[in-house]
Amino acid sequence: MIQQAVPNDRAWLNAIAGLAWGVTMVNIRHPQIVANFLRYHGAQLSTDDGFANGVASSLMMRYDTTPHASFIVPYVQYQPGSADPQLARLWQSQVQQPCTVALAEYYPVLQSQHRLGDIFRYQVLPAVVAQMG
Repeated sequence: MIQQAVPNDRAWLNAIAGLAWGVTMVNIRHPQIVANFLRYHGAQLSTDDGFANGVASSLMMRYDTTPHASFIVPYVQYQPGSADPQLARLWQSQVQQPCTVALAEYYPVLQSQHRLGDIFRYQVLPAVVAQMG
């Protein structure tokens, strides 16, 4: 439905990043719900980096507001289980790897430059951080 509503690729990336942001924030204490969402929609969502960008951006913002929250690390490290190797790969590519890199590499730069507001829309995060460096 989203694909039919967006006028171009940039709008698609913003819409999917926003969807990922919401899905992540609402379910951050229950990563299995996000994994189940990926089970049914991950093939389409993994064709570009929009979903992964939204998940990583939401985790950076959550980390900024509550850096010691007990649910951030378990969310990122969640393993959907070995019964579905495709889902495990989707979780790794769409959640675990993007969030790990975002929190370790992008967040410190964005935060130190007072540019966390840049993550409220889709951006190629490595490029944004590289421009600051």
